[in-house]
Amino acid sequence: MRNKILCRLGEVSTKIGNRNEFIKILKKNVQVTLRDFDNIVVDRSFDRMIISYDAKDQEPIVDALQHVFGLSSYSVIEVVPLDLDVIVDTALKQMQTQPTATFKVFTKRSNKNFPFISDQINRAVAGAILKATDHTVDVHHPEIPVRVEIKQNEAYVSVQTYPGLKGMPVRMAGRGALLLSGGFDSPVAGYLANKRGLEYIAIHFETMPYTSLQALDKVLKLAQKISVYQNQTHVHVVPFTMVQLAINQHVPESYRITIMRRMMVRIANMIAKANRARVLISGESLGQVASQTISSLETINAVSSQLILRPVITYDKMEIIELARSIDTYDLSTLPYDDCCTVFTPKHPTTNPSIAKATKYESFHDFEPLLQTAVVETKKYIVNKEGITLVKE
Repeated sequence: MRNKILCRLGEVSTKIGNRNEFIKILKKNVQVTLRDFDNIVVDRSFDRMIISYDAKDQEPIVDALQHVFGLSSYSVIEVVPLDLDVIVDTALKQMQTQPTATFKVFTKRSNKNFPFISDQINRAVAGAILKATDHTVDVHHPEIPVRVEIKQNEAYVSVQTYPGLKGMPVRMAGRGALLLSGGFDSPVAGYLANKRGLEYIAIHFETMPYTSLQALDKVLKLAQKISVYQNQTHVHVVPFTMVQLAINQHVPESYRITIMRRMMVRIANMIAKANRARVLISGESLGQVASQTISSLETINAVSSQLILRPVITYDKMEIIELARSIDTYDLSTLPYDDCCTVFTPKHPTTNPSIAKATKYESFHDFEPLLQTAVVETKKYIVNKEGITLVKE
C-alpha cells in the first residue's frame, strides 16, 4: 500500500522571484533525507510537495522530515474521489483511530466547481465525527486539525499534521565555515545557520597534547549530531598547538585570548576560501565572556577577509542551552573534556582590546609560517548519521 505526505512550504512561498529555486533545492533536500527508504517519490504541486512512500515506512519518514528546513508543516493524507460522502467517511475513519481530543475541520477548496462550499464540507465532516465519536469541537485551539483539500480531480483528507522546522532550505543561502568547539554555543550557531539556508563546513582547533583525544571525539560527535540538518558535514581539524605556544611566549597575557581568536580567524579564512565557503560562522554571544565584548569582537573582525556571522550574538546562556537541549547537543557539550579555548584561557584577559595594540603584539613574532603549516597539516573528517570517517591525515 502506498501512502502520501503533503508538505507545506515555509518562507519559500513568500519569495516570489526565487520560488522555483527554493522548491528545487528543498525537493532535493527531502530526497536526500529520505534516501534510505525504498520507493520514495517526491512530486511538486505548485508551492507544495507530495511524498509517496510505502506504508510500513510512515513513522521513520515522519521523524526524518523533522530535520528538513523549509517545511512549515506536513500531513499524512489519504487521497479520495471528489465525493462528499467519501470525504466524510474517510475523515471519520481517521478520527476513530485517534485518542479522544478536541478538533476543528479546515477545508481548502481550490476547485470552485465542487458543488459544496467549504462551510458545508466543514459541517458535514464535523457532524459525522461528533455523532460517532467522543471527540469535541474547539474552534480556537483544536488538538487535532482535520484538513480537507478539494483539488481538481481528487480530495485530500488528513488528521495527522506535524510542525516543520520552517526557515529556508539548506544550501539556498550558500556555504559558510562554522568555527566549532565543544561548548554549547557553536553547535547551536550551526543549527541556526542551517535554518537560514546556509550549508557549512566545520573548523575545529585542537592543541594536542594539551587537549585530549576525548575532546576531539566530543567535537566530532557534536558535528555528527547537527549534521542531520544538512545530511553530512566536512570537519577540518586544525593542529593549533605551535601557534598557541608562540602566542603564550610572545604576547602579553591579557591579550592572549584576543590574539588567539585573530589567529584562528586567519586560518579559518584560508580553509573557508579553499572550500568555497564565503562566510565564517561563530558561536559568540555579546558580553558572555571577555573575548565577546564589542571591543573584542571589533578587534577580531579586523583580521577577517570574510564576513563573520554570529547567530547567537543576542542570546543569553539559558536561551542557548534551551536550544542545545532541543537539538540534542546538550549532553555532549557537558562532557568534561576541555578544548584549546578553555585550556589556554588567561586569568585576566582584557575586555577592551584595541586593534592597534593587538597588531603591535602580533609583530613581536612572525606567526605567518605557523599559520601556513597549521593549514597544510589540517585533518579532514566526513561526519553523517552513518558515522565519522577520516579522509585526510
